[in-house]
Amino acid sequence: MENDNYCNCKKTWFIIIALIILIALIWFIVRISCCAAEQAGACPAKSDCTIEQITAENFNDKTSQGIVLVEFFSPDCTICQGQAAAIEEVVALLPDGVAIMQINYDQEASCANQHQVKTVPTWIKFKDGKEVKRFTGMLDKEGLKKFACDDEKTLGQETEKCLKDTGKAVKKCAKDLEKEVKSEADELKTF
Repeated sequence: MENDNYCNCKKTWFIIIALIILIALIWFIVRISCCAAEQAGACPAKSDCTIEQITAENFNDKTSQGIVLVEFFSPDCTICQGQAAAIEEVVALLPDGVAIMQINYDQEASCANQHQVKTVPTWIKFKDGKEVKRFTGMLDKEGLKKFACDDEKTLGQETEKCLKDTGKAVKKCAKDLEKEVKSEADELKTF
């Protein structure tokens, strides 16, 4: 009878430890984006990272300085809706001087025509007001990061910094989380 109680107790502790590890892994995945942004200095707080909606009236002003990725989108476009999560994740990882903005294709048809945009989503990358790159179609998280950071002609050394800072931040977050999980597991062992 004592062995049955011992086995049940052991199973219970195993389940508790497994749940703690699962919760820690979920927390780690959620934390990576914010931690990477904080380490790279791209965004002081996740809530401060926003995607600005622009119009035909302020388009030239908003794209005139730095590197700006502009997505021509439509609220009715399922592809545009599908990449919204990737955009929100990537905006926090961008280095200083790189921004993502959106313009509604349906409401700003004159601007779309001026930039020869025929379908949505269309991404145009501007550097100091000049178009340097264009992509039509869906970009996932990796594709969007590459579109933003992988053009040596427009970013030069910032490309390497962007990619290195993001990688370093993710590694640091993983190490910090590993320490926290190990510490919590050690505390459980003392019970």
